Amino acid sequence: MTNPSLDKNSQHFKKILSKNGKTFYWASFFLKKEDCQTLQIMYAFCRYVDDIVDAPKHTSISSEVDNQNKISALQNIQSEITSSHSKTAVTEEIIRLIQTGNI
Repeated sequence: MTNPSLDKNSQHFKKILSKNGKTFYWASFFLKKEDCQTLQIMYAFCRYVDDIVDAPKHTSISSEVDNQNKISALQNIQSEITSSHSKTAVTEEIIRLIQTGNI
């Protein structure tokens, strides 16, 4: 049974993997479709979080404020996951994977 939201976001997640995770992308051709989709979602989520943490510091504000913004963004993601109320496609799919026991 296919998940409509996964089908909707699948190409987006695949694009993130192919652009940023070249080794994972090529290795994904050796996986079953379901495993490949899980890998794409997990990679997109890790990339999403990593991009928040690695975001360049704004020169107009102190690094303490910048770090607080990053912590706040990560706390928002944690809240989305623990409350099962996602605001983004990638956290929506991570929540689904957690709830179905696929990760």
